[in-house]
Amino acid sequence: MSKELIGANNRTMGSRDYFYEINRNAFVGMLMYDKSRCNYYDTLRSVAAKIQSVIDEIHSDLKDNIGMIRYIPAGNRESLIRMITGLSDLYGITNSTLNSAENCISILNLSDLRTKLKSGASEREIGDAVKLLENGGKSSLSRYDRVYIVKKAAEGGVESALGSDKKKGDFYREITARQRNPRVFLGDVLLAYQYKSSPRDYKGKYGKELCSKEYLSY
Repeated sequence: MSKELIGANNRTMGSRDYFYEINRNAFVGMLMYDKSRCNYYDTLRSVAAKIQSVIDEIHSDLKDNIGMIRYIPAGNRESLIRMITGLSDLYGITNSTLNSAENCISILNLSDLRTKLKSGASEREIGDAVKLLENGGKSSLSRYDRVYIVKKAAEGGVESALGSDKKKGDFYREITARQRNPRVFLGDVLLAYQYKSSPRDYKGKYGKELCSKEYLSY
């Protein structure tokens, strides 16, 4: 008569109870729908499919807001990079490299060309122009008028925005001083101003502010 083999967990080796005791506190076990089974590979493949869906969604969110990514605080971007890297590593257990994860990281660390300032201006120049847009500098124009001028000029309609108004012309020349391509420069300034004014407007598919704690935990 054969004798049952008992494991260190005091369960018959190979039984459902045996695998349940092994899996219930193990990392892979936490991913399993039925902890009394030993279908580890299938479990990891299922998790990998979900990871790919999540990463693809993040990639889509980043592409939809790519002009604003550089203005998101570096710490927030780095938190999302760490999360993506961890998910990508888990995905790699049963699959090859996840291209969308690499693309996300390229956007978040600002190595993607689409995240660069189009005007070639320095961060300081953009920051100074945003401050000028906010406080008016030497101009007595309202903020509404200042933003309108910048927006129209960035769209290529500077003449209609300024008209023959000397105050508007003076503000335009002050904010674009020393810039070779004022229209492109003001496009960069406008994006920086819009993000600074209302970062919560830039959200992912499910309404969470990009790279925020809520976005990462959703």
